[in-house]
Amino acid sequence: MVSRVPRGAIIRLPATTSDTTPEPAVVAPAETTDPAVATDLTPVDHPIGTKRICTDDGYYATFNRENVCLVDIRSTPIEAITPTGVRVRGKEYASTR
Repeated sequence: MVSRVPRGAIIRLPATTSDTTPEPAVVAPAETTDPAVATDLTPVDHPIGTKRICTDDGYYATFNRENVCLVDIRSTPIEAITPTGVRVRGKEYASTR
């Protein structure tokens, strides 16, 4: 199966390759304007193609919108689900719906 890389993505090859990881290890989303957000959206715990790949052309650009905030729950787990959203490290992230 051939993996589809998002248009404008930056592909970084692993330092070493082996027969078990022939594909690029990381795809950095180039459509995001904030380097920290691009880093958080870049998979680092699995080779590309081993989990579901986003094929939507506008997915990464969504994170450039003013009303969108990426919360990395791996480094800052959710503390509580509240009536208006979620709380992470004492900060409330409210749904706008």
